[in-house]
Amino acid sequence: MWKENWPELQSRFDSFWDRNGFILSMWNGYLPITRQTCVSPEIELKEVAAKIEQIRKGGNWEEFYTDPHLVAAQQRYAICHGIYPGDLVPFSYCDWGTLTLAPMLGANQHFNEDTVWYTKPANPISPDNNSELILDDDNEWFLKLQDLARIGTEYAQGKYLCGMPATCGGLDVLSELRGASDLCVDLVFEPKWVKEKIKEIDLVSRKAFNTIYEIMKDEEGAMFHAFFMIWGRGKTSLIQCDFATLISEDYFREFQIPSIVDACSYLDYSLYHVDGPDALRTIDALLEVEKLDCIEFTPGPQVPQGGNPKWYPLYRKIIEAGKCVQVVEMQADEVEPLLNAIGTKGVYMMVNFQSEEELFEIIRISQKYR
Repeated sequence: MWKENWPELQSRFDSFWDRNGFILSMWNGYLPITRQTCVSPEIELKEVAAKIEQIRKGGNWEEFYTDPHLVAAQQRYAICHGIYPGDLVPFSYCDWGTLTLAPMLGANQHFNEDTVWYTKPANPISPDNNSELILDDDNEWFLKLQDLARIGTEYAQGKYLCGMPATCGGLDVLSELRGASDLCVDLVFEPKWVKEKIKEIDLVSRKAFNTIYEIMKDEEGAMFHAFFMIWGRGKTSLIQCDFATLISEDYFREFQIPSIVDACSYLDYSLYHVDGPDALRTIDALLEVEKLDCIEFTPGPQVPQGGNPKWYPLYRKIIEAGKCVQVVEMQADEVEPLLNAIGTKGVYMMVNFQSEEELFEIIRISQKYR
C-alpha cells in the first residue's frame, strides 16, 4: 500500500461532499522527493526513458499520450517517488486532456511534448453541414480512451487510484468542432441549431462517461476523477465550459446551463471548473443548479491567486448557497487564514507546498480545525 490512511481519506471526502468537513491537498496529489522510496523497487525507469527517447527522435508524440502501457508506466514511476500524508492522494492520469470528446466527434488533434490541442475539421459541422453527432462503439479515439482507462486501472490496483478521464460535453466540445468565432455568430443567428448540437454532444458525453465508469469503478461503485482530484462513492465528474469567457451571462444561461443540469442528473457528485476572472459572471447561474455539488475557481495569472483574501467573499457566497468550494493555487501560509475566514464545511484546498517540512507543519496546524 502506497498510502496508509485510505479509509480515513475516503471518510473525509464523504464529509466534504456532505458539506461538513474539508480536504487539504495539493496539485498532482503528491510532493515529489529525490530519494528512492521503498514502495516500488520493481519499477525501472530505463525502459520508459528509452521509449520516450525513441518517440522524441521520431516526433510521434501521439504514442506518448495514447500507448496505454507507456502512459501507465510513466505515471506509476512518478507516483512512487512521492509522499502522501494527510489528504494527499496517490493517483494517475489516463487520458490526454479535458476535451477527449472532441476527437471522437471529428476534431483534429495535435500532439507535442508539452501539450495536446485541437483544431476544427477540414469540413466542420455547421447549420448547412448538419450531420448528426453520434459516438459509435468502434470509434478509434473512444477505444483508445477505454484502453488507457483499463490498463491504467490494472497498473494502479491496490497501490494508488487511477483517475477517471474528463468526458465533458457542452459548448467547449462544439467550439472545437465548429470553431470558436463561427460558434459565437451561431449563438446569435442559429440558436436552435446550437442547442440541437449541444444535446447530441451531451448524449455522447453521457455514453462515454458511463462506459469508462464501468471500467474504472471499484467494487463499491466509487471512483476518483483525475482533473481537480475528486473522489466519491458513485459517479463523480468534472464539468466545465471555458467557452463561457466569450459570452454573456444570459447566453451562458441559455446555452450551457441546460448541459450542466443534464450532466448533474446522472452524476452522484459533480465539480464545476470556473476558468478565470472573465468567467466569474457565471457564478450566479451555477449556484441555481440544484444538483451541482461543488464550484472551483481558477483565478488565472493576471489576478491574485486562490488563497488571497480578495476571493473570500466569493467562497462564502458559494458555501452559503449550499455548495462545496474548491480553492486552488494557495500558499501554505494562506491555509489557516482561509479556514478562519470561510469555515471548514465543504472546503477543498489545493496548496502549493514547497517542502516536506512545510507540508507536515500545515497538516499539523489543520488538525485543530477537524
